Amino acid sequence: MKNRIFIVTACVALCLLAGCKKKGSDKEPDSFYGSASAPSWSVSDSYDYSSSMTAIIAVDLGAQYPDKASDFVLSSDDVVAAFIQGVCVGVASPIEGLFFLYIAGGTAGDVSLRYYSSFYKRQFGADNAFTFENDAMIGTHESPFLPEWKPVK
Repeated sequence: MKNRIFIVTACVALCLLAGCKKKGSDKEPDSFYGSASAPSWSVSDSYDYSSSMTAIIAVDLGAQYPDKASDFVLSSDDVVAAFIQGVCVGVASPIEGLFFLYIAGGTAGDVSLRYYSSFYKRQFGADNAFTFENDAMIGTHESPFLPEWKPVK
């Protein structure tokens, strides 16, 4: 009996010391502050621009995460990029608080977005935000598209 208690106690202690993590945990970080450098996203000059669409995107982490990002500030150094099947198909910096994103099509598929916050020095993602559709427009100046951003680990 003493051996079993010792083994259980030892296992619990090892888990606490090792920082056991629940598998598949999607827990958000306690703080959005990170140390990531600005990404160098770009669209290849050789990319097929035979089809395209536009997205007008707003980012407001303070509204989406009021407990963690109440101090959120959008900066001219922030950037949003669009990806289709892992290929960068559009990049935009904010103009008057909005991202006017030209998305080069070439390949049909779901568009995933990445946002880099220079304030938090962290990336946020919105996987499968919308589906690419030639000549389509997502969002307007008056009613921009508001992706649901999740911190990228």
